[in-house]
Amino acid sequence: DHHHRNVWTKEPHGGRYRVSTGPAARVGYDALEERPDGTKVEPDAGYEKPQAGLTSNFVGNHMTQGAIDLVQGSLTRKDRGYETEKLKRYQRTYHPPKLVSRGEDAGEKLASEPRSLVVERYRWWDAGARVVVEAGLYGESDGSGQGHVTVSEAFTSEGFCVTVVGEGEEASRVLKVPRLFKPIVPERSTCRTRNQGDRRKGLLVVSLQKEDEAVEWTDLRETAAESRTRAIAATAGGGVVASQSPPDLAVLRKAIRHQRKNKKPGDGLLFADLEKVKAGVQEERTKCQEEEEGLDHEIRAELMDCTTEELDFKLCELLELGDYGKALRCCGYALSVIDNANFEKKSHLLLQRSTCYSQLGDVKKACKDAEECRSMRVKTQEQEVLLTLAKLYEQGEDYEKAMGAVQNLSQVQPSHPSLGIMRSRIRRAMQQESRRKEEEAQQSDGSSGLLPSVPRPVLSKFENKGKSGAVF
Repeated sequence: DHHHRNVWTKEPHGGRYRVSTGPAARVGYDALEERPDGTKVEPDAGYEKPQAGLTSNFVGNHMTQGAIDLVQGSLTRKDRGYETEKLKRYQRTYHPPKLVSRGEDAGEKLASEPRSLVVERYRWWDAGARVVVEAGLYGESDGSGQGHVTVSEAFTSEGFCVTVVGEGEEASRVLKVPRLFKPIVPERSTCRTRNQGDRRKGLLVVSLQKEDEAVEWTDLRETAAESRTRAIAATAGGGVVASQSPPDLAVLRKAIRHQRKNKKPGDGLLFADLEKVKAGVQEERTKCQEEEEGLDHEIRAELMDCTTEELDFKLCELLELGDYGKALRCCGYALSVIDNANFEKKSHLLLQRSTCYSQLGDVKKACKDAEECRSMRVKTQEQEVLLTLAKLYEQGEDYEKAMGAVQNLSQVQPSHPSLGIMRSRIRRAMQQESRRKEEEAQQSDGSSGLLPSVPRPVLSKFENKGKSGAVF
């Protein structure tokens, strides 16, 4: 409500603001409900005074209610113990313990198997003709020595494995490097243990004799590039690489979806049996091939008695109706029965088949047919073939070939209506692709497009502090 003497009012449909005058203006009044002389105002539809209350602010009420819901949700959340028990119940239901063996002596066999600890921390250096590797094996002793130590070693030209078992210890320690940086001489390589200083810390010292003493080792293990080269060479030479062949990803995805749909409590499987799924996929493929062959036979039987004009009319009708699958089979049948010396007719059919392939999503086959049309050089269809090639290359993101087709089209018909649009669109796509390649090159090099930091003292607001703090 207004409580001021000066009441500003305005006409409902616009106009300048003005100070209301009249008897009621001295005590203040609501200009939306009454006039200066005290008479009541009947507002137009849509200009009524809104009701004042707690529900008048729609957006504010919803924001407040959302905040209240968040607070209530955090206050009514289950405690951590409840969530932990819920997780354990889920694991017991869907991933229960599996029975390893039913034999009575299974536990004894498991306990009697020797345990081994892999030595992960060691140091090495190049000592000229030899490479020395040292690894710590024991902590501080009580001064009585380390006792008896059994060392077993295995050297090859490509790597080594040393196993150390101390007296009274249940687990052995293994230092293993299967692939060294360069070949060694196994017969002249040695291994020994010794104590280090007064603290009597056990050390394993492995001395490797280089095969080529003039080569300086920059790493102890084989590099990743050499590993890939060796695998490729082994494959090319008929060797066997110690790695499993990758599975069929299509079959694996189908097996995962099948297992999710048919999951049973306690099976603990991530995907179904690959062999069964693969057999099902092969059966589906065979069924699809049989259906394709049946459709081809039907098309041949339907078009066998048709003349050339009837075949052209049938093909144009299918293209207009959008039945590109049947039109594709008709094109294949027509290409198999026409005379190959009739270049104009064959080029026309290839262009129609290219359109069918493009509409069905097979851009490579569509480009192949269009390029074959281009090689025939039929002048009456040259413009249409070049325009089709430009669109197909653009669809396949081969923008250089698309621009070449557009340039050839400009030489054949400079006033073609689609020439300007195609050229500008392909040029813009080439610019975007070059910009993307530059960004990928910068990311691979570890550099960024930001300016380097200023080396001299400047104001903090002008200092380059990263992407968010770069100077605009």
